[in-house]
Amino acid sequence: MLLSLLEFSSLFSYVPKKSILVDQMTEEQKEALIFMDALKNDKQSVSLPSISTTESIARYIKQTNPPLGDIFGQDVTLVPLPSHALRKEKYLWVPYNLARALEAHKLGTLNSCVERIKPVLQSSAVKPKDRPKAREHYQSVSINRINPPQKKVVLVDDFITRGATALGVASKLQEVFPTIS
Repeated sequence: MLLSLLEFSSLFSYVPKKSILVDQMTEEQKEALIFMDALKNDKQSVSLPSISTTESIARYIKQTNPPLGDIFGQDVTLVPLPSHALRKEKYLWVPYNLARALEAHKLGTLNSCVERIKPVLQSSAVKPKDRPKAREHYQSVSINRINPPQKKVVLVDDFITRGATALGVASKLQEVFPTIS
């Protein structure tokens, strides 16, 4: 059963690449696209070239006091959200890299207990009406029960388009581990 409500927080806004022609963009929009590309590909940080973008974000979150309110901490399980596709070894998984960087800064404990078992359409590559719904995400993931998460779970993603992946995964986690929040 799908959850009817999911609390979330976001550091960044997604910038649709096709919404504005590059020559009509403001400098701020161009910088946002550059940053979005850096995060999506976990490139070297624009502001700190010696580290990755995910590490730069983890450092930024750690510096906020307290780290983004009470979202992060030692009592938190960081669960990276899966890609739209089936995961292949050695392929880039930015939410995992971000969760790992957050864990290194003692902002939670990484638990990659969610696995995509059936691919879904990539939201950013299709029209809004064709994007996978939360139920499709719920039905296309599996939860590894070997290492149950702590009571408090934070789902980690690079960008959220509509939240369907997060809602589907949160619903599946809640079903498998009813005591988490």
